[in-house]
Amino acid sequence: MKSLSKKEWIGVIAAVVFIVYTMFGQSISNSFRQATEGDNLAAVGAISLNENMTTVDNSGVKKEDVVIGSGAKIMAGQAVTVHYVLKLSDGTVIQDSKLVNNNQPFSFVYGAGQLIPGWELGIAGMRVGGKRIITIPPHLGYGPNAVGPIPGNSTLNFEIEVVSAGPLAQ
Repeated sequence: MKSLSKKEWIGVIAAVVFIVYTMFGQSISNSFRQATEGDNLAAVGAISLNENMTTVDNSGVKKEDVVIGSGAKIMAGQAVTVHYVLKLSDGTVIQDSKLVNNNQPFSFVYGAGQLIPGWELGIAGMRVGGKRIITIPPHLGYGPNAVGPIPGNSTLNFEIEVVSAGPLAQ
């Protein structure tokens, strides 16, 4: 059996590296990229997402996480305060909590039925400091009824930022 020359060994090694990279290079590269991004995102406390994480639940409520908060997860029975912007599907702004009541956030008891059903479903799982866009179909909003400037059968888009969540004041 003939031994390989130095040039032939270099050719064999180059071919093996090429084959391995072709077969596994993308997955290895993605693994390193995800690990690096995870370290960078964890360092800032609240995680800002480069690509919105979007889900649509069985009811039809669409949730787009823009920022995952670093605070406590909101729980049923807690007093929750949020800032929000309500828009219709054509982009018309109906209400902005920062422009109403001297920039005071909106407060409610989560899970107590104080909100339209789409809000309850849309904010489930949020954390303090989190920002989410929720799209609520008409049947989980105000249905066929017009409410103030909101026409009947409107799809509602809320941009929500959780400011705080905690036990009810006694």
